[in-house]
Amino acid sequence: KPLNQIFIEILKHGELTSAQLAELLNISEQRIKRYLDDLQMLGCITGVEEEGLYKYHINDIWKVEKFPSGPIIPLIFQYNLLSDESRVKGFKEAIDLIVKNGDVVIDLGAGVGLLSHLASKKAKIVYAVEIEPNVLRKGMEIANKNQMDNIKFVRGDARSVELPEKADVILCEMCDTALIAELQVPVLNHALENYLKPGGKIIPYCAQTTVQLIHADFVFEGSLFRLMHYEAYGSRDSEPLSDEIPYHEVYFQEKNPEFVDKEVILTAISDGMVSGVRIKTYVKGAKDLDYIQPSQWFNPPVVLPTEEDIKVKKGDKIKVKIKYILGGGWLNLQYKIKKI
Repeated sequence: KPLNQIFIEILKHGELTSAQLAELLNISEQRIKRYLDDLQMLGCITGVEEEGLYKYHINDIWKVEKFPSGPIIPLIFQYNLLSDESRVKGFKEAIDLIVKNGDVVIDLGAGVGLLSHLASKKAKIVYAVEIEPNVLRKGMEIANKNQMDNIKFVRGDARSVELPEKADVILCEMCDTALIAELQVPVLNHALENYLKPGGKIIPYCAQTTVQLIHADFVFEGSLFRLMHYEAYGSRDSEPLSDEIPYHEVYFQEKNPEFVDKEVILTAISDGMVSGVRIKTYVKGAKDLDYIQPSQWFNPPVVLPTEEDIKVKKGDKIKVKIKYILGGGWLNLQYKIKKI
């Protein structure tokens, strides 16, 4: 775990000394140096001497592959995504509001192309970018059978694909809870610089993530299983023990930091046992529209368990520290939950 923390801090800041890392992570500099040696042996970082100090930076290969291609959504799940009525309705309302007659539209991570179909009703052309070949082929087949002649499917990574022209509107539905597992933010950061015309628009407009104290049941067949989980797909409901507090918000029309490092104080609204926190992410398709609510297939709430239950009375304060790379996946998440 310290290796991961050190790697993330260097990635976040560009370069750091051992003394700076020791201060940031509250770990002795002697231990930090041992961990830095391990990271260098693994080929993750390099130390360069400057004015008598060693400054450490991420190796180039890790910079290039800073984020994986993201989770591939296979064909078997595409029907379920289309069936999520609140998700589809929210994006349809945004597309109807934003896309104008004759627009060039780019749909990044298009799947089988439902959002591309919605945009094609007004657009001159829609470039539907999808990386998974089976999904791409099925999307092309559906577009052909529905005579959507102005949709052009393009296979490629949404962060590097080459397209023949820039867009008046970019669609990107790679949203997920906390924007951590999919590449919504890094993809749109790249798209703003490379795929969007000056004055062009992005759908969705923004995303807000909240955190809330909860009590959840982790006992199964008499044994305790404290597991992070999606609160969906038949999982048990949890009991809220605080209000939802926003801790992260992004506006996709601008370039966003790709790292979250937040501290939130939550107040218990009743007596109880805190066994974790629940994270929810709400997305707006356009500025003047309502938030699309989390659902089974769109940003399902995630529960992060505490190591032990924390007994609280109404009014008690709990501090939550949370840190992760956007698009870096759940394995890169670090969090602490502590009564103060």
